[in-house]
Amino acid sequence: MSALWRRTRSILAPSDGKTLALLACAVGIATGAGSALFIRLVELFQFWPAVRGQARLFGVTLTAPMLVAIPAVGGLLCGAVLQFVDPAVKGTGTPEVIQAIRRKGGFLSGRYTLVKLLASVFTVCSGGAAGPEAPMVAAGAGVGSFVGRRMRLPGEYMRTLVAAGAAAGFASIFNAPIAGVLFAIEVLLKEFGAQSFAMVIMATVTASVTTYLMLGNRVFVDVPSTYAFLHIGELVFYLALGVLAALFSKLFIRSYFVVEKLFEKGFASPMARAGAGGLLLGLLGLLLPEALGNSHLVIPKLIEAEAAHPWAWGLLLFVLFGKMIACPLTVGSGGSGGIFIPYLFMGAALGGLVGRFVGAHFAWAAPSGAYMLVGMAAVFAGITSAPFTAIMLLFELTHDYNLILPVMFAVGVTVLVARAIDPLNLEGHKLLKKGVSLNERPELRALEPYRLGDVMNRGVVCVPEDMTLKDLAAFVAANSHTGYPVVDRSGRAVGLLMFDELRRALSAANAENPPSAAARDIMRAAPPTASPDEPIEHAIRAMRRTGADRVLIVDPAGERAIGIVTKGDLLTIYRRFFD
Repeated sequence: MSALWRRTRSILAPSDGKTLALLACAVGIATGAGSALFIRLVELFQFWPAVRGQARLFGVTLTAPMLVAIPAVGGLLCGAVLQFVDPAVKGTGTPEVIQAIRRKGGFLSGRYTLVKLLASVFTVCSGGAAGPEAPMVAAGAGVGSFVGRRMRLPGEYMRTLVAAGAAAGFASIFNAPIAGVLFAIEVLLKEFGAQSFAMVIMATVTASVTTYLMLGNRVFVDVPSTYAFLHIGELVFYLALGVLAALFSKLFIRSYFVVEKLFEKGFASPMARAGAGGLLLGLLGLLLPEALGNSHLVIPKLIEAEAAHPWAWGLLLFVLFGKMIACPLTVGSGGSGGIFIPYLFMGAALGGLVGRFVGAHFAWAAPSGAYMLVGMAAVFAGITSAPFTAIMLLFELTHDYNLILPVMFAVGVTVLVARAIDPLNLEGHKLLKKGVSLNERPELRALEPYRLGDVMNRGVVCVPEDMTLKDLAAFVAANSHTGYPVVDRSGRAVGLLMFDELRRALSAANAENPPSAAARDIMRAAPPTASPDEPIEHAIRAMRRTGADRVLIVDPAGERAIGIVTKGDLLTIYRRFFD
């Protein structure tokens, strides 16, 4: 009896693991409740096409001018938030969460979280082609960051709690706790331990339960029929669907950045950009009402319409490319909201096109609705580079596991082809602009928290460009470095002189170089340079590209050398792990 009591007491005794589990549950409950309230808010205010050519708001049928004006006004309001409050809240928010985990020790300000939600309300509720999933991912991450700061958690636990909160937001919006866990692992953390895994699970489960208690059981995509894998020969068709999904995914990513760049060049202020994006979206909505809104209610209707209308070819084609344009018009112009749900919508349209073609020529094949479901997972995986999340998300959304084999097959093909075309996904390109790499190699992830300014040697010994070979020989003999920045009379860095180049120049001085040769004659005229706030990975790539063993750190103007980073300096980072 005493042994049982001791064991029970040890289980109930306070510990770091139990504390972290309780914190993860608290974050999940808060995030789940917030998601439920946000969903109700969106349902109350958002309009979407009930049938083709008709949209309603508060029971009132919207006229054509109202259909154009409401997205434009929503864009202006969101743009005003960006311009006057916080420009960082534009877009989906997932890159900011990853940056907080990778670069900021899990820090996300409460102000960012609240402003993000406000901007998303304006975008989502005005009919923008964006959904509530990304703002709630950001909100869950913000809750995790707040709790971690208040509890003074160490950096590693703080980052995990932020990822757990983000996963809770994902799970509660989609009612998909398993996909939420995989989202945290595949997209946010990239690696995990048992402790991290447990925290993410606790957060997603409690968030899903909380949302269930407040909203009831929700099937996110109510599939009208049950589909099955009927014939082994259909794998050829699913192979084609996977390849097309990969090509479309990369086309969407390219289109997104083209539209974003056009808005940045064409409009000076965030308010003007977002307002113009909303106006163009409203005009598109006049021609194609399905382009408006996040479209999760349209997916089942799209499956039904595909079977009922002889013009379904045109419908599927128009909604596919219409939504591909609508998303960049909404988010690329500066709107705030998620585009995971539009990924699913576009995937359903692409799968429907393939399914109709297959059905027209092969009577033994499954109905095109099966291809629409597989296409949803394939396009999602192709754009996000998260295959496990895509597979599990589809099954948790539809509650239909009969297509497990074709879904896994098509998603695998999509990811392989997409990565062969471009290894970076949409968020990866955005993060690269912020200096954050999604490279999964552990040795590079160890460098991610550091910037070049953290490791650079500030005692730079420079060589004047007019120093002669004779003086250079004496200069190098008096110093212990193997490379020197070369500067002009104003102190501007104009080149890099390596010891090997100087040695070759001295040995051939009598034959090839006159004694009057100077540093400018033998230096590397285009030395690798970087700024102190850039990631260390940039220096490694620059060294590999130029063949140098050091990188010059220059001032913001890119002229004066304020430091230097060598390969030896980079090795000091790894030595810190053994201190």
